[in-house]
Amino acid sequence: GENNLDIPMFLRPTSETAMYTMFPLWIRSHADLPLKIYQMVNTFRYETKQTRSFIRVREIHFFEAHTAHK
Repeated sequence: GENNLDIPMFLRPTSETAMYTMFPLWIRSHADLPLKIYQMVNTFRYETKQTRSFIRVREIHFFEAHTAHK
């Protein structure tokens, strides 16, 4: 937008974006497979106005699992 915000913010990409770039660092050979990663992420939603007809929470907990296998 064209207006500056009072609170600095950023967009969070999906976790797959970060995980897939890390796989080559963690996996060196087939002996490292399968690789299983469990991740818990807290995300906060900042809204400037009340949403009508919906009950929305400000904090969201994501529980994610990522795997790499043969």
